[in-house]
Amino acid sequence: MNKLTYFTIGALVIAVITIGIIGYTVRQPVVNVQPVIELPLGAMPGNELSTEDFTVNGVRTWYLRADVNRSSTTTLCTIKLPTATSTIESFTINLTNGPQAGGSALSIDLGEGTAFGATTTVYNRVLLAATVPIALNASTTIGSSGTNGFIGGKHWLTAKMDYATSTLRGACVVRLTEID
Repeated sequence: MNKLTYFTIGALVIAVITIGIIGYTVRQPVVNVQPVIELPLGAMPGNELSTEDFTVNGVRTWYLRADVNRSSTTTLCTIKLPTATSTIESFTINLTNGPQAGGSALSIDLGEGTAFGATTTVYNRVLLAATVPIALNASTTIGSSGTNGFIGGKHWLTAKMDYATSTLRGACVVRLTEID
């Protein structure tokens, strides 16, 4: 073979490779990436929210719950409040059963304190007879127990009784409105 044949074959190979590269790059599909727009939901999925607080139009409401302590102690339940000053909308203890039949009556206090288990300010007190289910409510209102309707941050709400029993069942539930 002569030089002209080598030159022609080389030129053809280069031309085929160039056409292949140009054809490959031109035929690449064009991918348009659309940004994902996330809009806030306008409704809640279902009828349950698994959160302790909920804010609507800048007003933050807390929903706290603790089961009744089943050990033999005078403290039924204790709930620590958030750090901000709050107003207690409701503080309820729901007992599904009372003391054992034939036992003496039980005095229950719903109150607030700065330490775990303390009730330095009592909001409500009830004398519970044997085997009587009860829902005892308390709230801070202007003038009640000197609170002026507010309770300080990091305080504790406690349900206590005058003697220890492990027969009571139920839960303490608190609803607070945060004050900024």
